[in-house]
Amino acid sequence: MADKRIKSMLRDPRVIAVQQLHGFKENDLVRSISIASCAVLLDENGNFVGMDAEGNPTTPPIATDTEVAAAANAAQAAAEATASADATSKANAAQAAAEATAAADVEALAGRDPSTLTKLVKPDKSVYAYGLNTIPTNFANTEAVALGLSAGYDLIGFEIGSKVTAIGNSGDGYGSGAFQDNSADYGSLVIPDSVTSIGGYAFFYNSSATGSLVLGKSIVSIGDYAFYTDSSFTGELLIPDSTTSIGLGAFHTCSGFTSLTLGNSVTSIGNYAFNGCSGFTGSLTIPDSVTSIGSYAFQNCSGFTGSLTIGNSVTLIGGNTFLGCNFTGSLNIPDSVISIGSYAFYGVSSFNGSLTIGNSVTSIGNYTFAGCSGFTGSLTIPNSVTSIGTSAFYGCLNITNINCYVTRTIMNQNPAVLVGSGVTTIHARASDSTWTAGADAIGGKSVTVIKDL
Repeated sequence: MADKRIKSMLRDPRVIAVQQLHGFKENDLVRSISIASCAVLLDENGNFVGMDAEGNPTTPPIATDTEVAAAANAAQAAAEATASADATSKANAAQAAAEATAAADVEALAGRDPSTLTKLVKPDKSVYAYGLNTIPTNFANTEAVALGLSAGYDLIGFEIGSKVTAIGNSGDGYGSGAFQDNSADYGSLVIPDSVTSIGGYAFFYNSSATGSLVLGKSIVSIGDYAFYTDSSFTGELLIPDSTTSIGLGAFHTCSGFTSLTLGNSVTSIGNYAFNGCSGFTGSLTIPDSVTSIGSYAFQNCSGFTGSLTIGNSVTLIGGNTFLGCNFTGSLNIPDSVISIGSYAFYGVSSFNGSLTIGNSVTSIGNYTFAGCSGFTGSLTIPNSVTSIGTSAFYGCLNITNINCYVTRTIMNQNPAVLVGSGVTTIHARASDSTWTAGADAIGGKSVTVIKDL
């Protein structure tokens, strides 16, 4: 007979739930088995895979076909023998049937109806489920169904039930993801409309899934690193209109996607959110709902070759945000923006129109527009600006005139503001006594000052 510790393990709803996910039915006595000090799960072919008393997977399979058949026969005999008996008699008969298989040292235990289960929580030890297929529709939460951290125990395909509302947890660090590090190719992934949140690391490093990703229409938040380096997903990435926040590194290096559409409720895009998504093509529109774009959020999204439109509610553009992109046309920084981080548009030489800086910008970081050699026409520095970083316009060779509504003190506070730029003329306000018409040296550049604004 199996020891009490194993009996207790097999009655643990977390273990039973994973077993039920393979299609176990109520009173299916065969498929919940303990042998010596091992509990048993099934793989996708119906073969047995072991889990020891500490919750770790064991191989090779711990039950032979003969032992499984013996358990099945004993369980069937017990069921038939007690068909008309009361509950006590049934229990006694089942116990007798189990003892009859002592030669194989196998105990058959009753399964549990999956309709009684609504939630899976992360156990103290990782539960490994190999070949997991379905999360039942009655499940309201899948905090941690399985961690595919061991070779040979990856999930080869699964569906998420239509009543699941949350996947993963709050994202408390590596190892917290519901399906993280699953290296199997399970094809496309559909997150049902019932889901409202995807937790941190939920599908972290599912890099072999070669299909589309469909995000349900009710998702409010996508946690940090939720789909980090899931580089084999293909097709369009559509962030639904229900989503308000996209976490840190949520889609970092998901380079297989070919287009991106951001829903009209997104308010924040986290640092590194789409960093390295080089497969995105066409134009990018940041909707009016967005208030902040994190640092490195779109860095090296080199496939973008169309226009960039920044919504009129954005207040912060982080450092390195669009570095390495290939947008074309003009760039309009809306009046809502207060701060533009260092290197934000560094090296986007494909811009081939004008640059407009909104009337609320107070700070422009170091090298913010450096290397944007395609900008043409005049540039206006609004009177809201209080600081401009080193070499902010380095390499902007086709911008030769600046309409400057700030004082000479502000424009010259950094000795290298205009180093490497094409600026030769500064137009200042006629009423600004800090400027003197004529030749001057501003920000490391010799210029002509004209007071005509």
